[in-house]
Amino acid sequence: MKAVLRGSRRVLPAAGTVLSFRTAPFTRFSPAETGRWAALRVIGASPPIIVILVLDGIWTARPSLAETAACGILRERRFSLRREPAIFGLQPPDWKLADLREPMLLGETPLSAQDRAHAEAIACYGIGARYGTSLASASEAAEGEWRWAHDRDALRDEVAREQIAEKAEAAAARTRFVARMAGLTWDRLRAETPLAGWSAAETGLPPAFVAGARRALLLACAELSALAPKPRKPAARAIFKRCVAWFNHADHRIGGMIGTAERDDIRAALAEMARLAGQKRLLEEIDGWRDW
Repeated sequence: MKAVLRGSRRVLPAAGTVLSFRTAPFTRFSPAETGRWAALRVIGASPPIIVILVLDGIWTARPSLAETAACGILRERRFSLRREPAIFGLQPPDWKLADLREPMLLGETPLSAQDRAHAEAIACYGIGARYGTSLASASEAAEGEWRWAHDRDALRDEVAREQIAEKAEAAAARTRFVARMAGLTWDRLRAETPLAGWSAAETGLPPAFVAGARRALLLACAELSALAPKPRKPAARAIFKRCVAWFNHADHRIGGMIGTAERDDIRAALAEMARLAGQKRLLEEIDGWRDW
């Protein structure tokens, strides 16, 4: 179980594992500290998929295992949801404790027949099965339902503001991307510092990992640019595969610390190189090689 607490995705969490966590603000416009705690149970764990069940308890302090044992399945009804059970599948690479606030292992509890049935439905992609992209989905469900029940008008306002902000940010990002790609060359890319926005202090990543990540991306850039203007697909594939393998092994060595934001930054850097190399069709393959 120590591997689970480190956030390693090489070791699956045990079925029956119960984790508590502090809920995160529902949007960037929500109060920064919720003052609430929630819990989840792992009801299925296999190499293809991990199945998470969010409990219906909310606490003002970290709950005990005994307190969580009295809880049922959280039912989601906020906005358009219709009492859907907060149970979702997660790919093992997305089992990242860094996506929860202050997670803690409380212990393990035996699975019920209902738990096993829910897990089987998710694993078999049954009707109504739901799938998440990170453990943050558990916090979103717990915090969102509490706010919907106790502070609905404020929640609606915060979500409306979030949607406006996201729309504006997406438009600005598209504009920046088009402008950057129009003027991007291999010489310019090699002269830049990859992952320039990373700070070891802010991300919590080991400085040696940050330095190694930058070297790995610069090496891939140099290898691809040597084959310019357009490297053949097999050659480009091999270069990208070596680069992704470096991140897989390095992330494993540091206990699976690449978070969602860091993952997006790495993927963006690889995507720029793939487009510059005229091999953007490799992007789906590249994403399939990663363990983080």
